[in-house]
Amino acid sequence: MEKVLRWRSKASMVDDVRESKPTISPFRHGRRSWRVHTSQVGLLAGGQYYLGRSFEIGECGILVGGEPDLKIDQKVVITFQVPGSQPAVVRGVVRNIEEKRKAYEVEFLNLDFSIKRAIRKFVASKTNKEPGHAA
Repeated sequence: MEKVLRWRSKASMVDDVRESKPTISPFRHGRRSWRVHTSQVGLLAGGQYYLGRSFEIGECGILVGGEPDLKIDQKVVITFQVPGSQPAVVRGVVRNIEEKRKAYEVEFLNLDFSIKRAIRKFVASKTNKEPGHAA
């Protein structure tokens, strides 16, 4: 039996992934930790500024809920503050949309090291407070 390989363009593979709409986002459920982070955030997209709420945060991105009608791969600028740190302004890109709760997973593109460290500290502090966590 002969195996036939078919080459496809990168664009067609991306379209297949978007059409499949996985229930678990590889972006959010990757190896990095995510923790609940509820605070007000600002979102600049398409020349419009929106206010929303963050649901979760991690070193690679943030889950934001709000009214803007964003698209996957749309570039945004997001402003937020991690508890115990200075306000941050970060460029990002929308990687996934959760239709049920109108939430957007935004991947950070230019996260400053001090903000990354503050997020890491915040996630670690939340992890240590979880029930059943052995210190």
